[in-house]
Amino acid sequence: MPSPDPRIESLLVQAGFSDVAKLWEDKINDALVISFVDRWRVESHMIHLLIGEYTITLEDVALQLGLSIDGRPVTGPTYYDWEQICTKYIGVIPSKNAIMESTLKLK
Repeated sequence: MPSPDPRIESLLVQAGFSDVAKLWEDKINDALVISFVDRWRVESHMIHLLIGEYTITLEDVALQLGLSIDGRPVTGPTYYDWEQICTKYIGVIPSKNAIMESTLKLK
């Protein structure tokens, strides 16, 4: 896989995601991914193994990737046509007060 675009490398470092960008250099074990997918159960949201059930938590991801899960999320503005997206995917146009900047309030 290609390395991250040089234009965003400094942003990745600043956001604390520079180690995540290095994952692109690693080879993904396709057989391992397929075996987990085969053992995934939608009903329980767990991977079923011979030794019991297992699920991947946010803490697991944080420990493996060396990411901080404390503090505010790293986000940025999105400029989507929310009315068009909602109509396409859920068949409903939300009210004007349900859309605030890049947030869609759902009930």
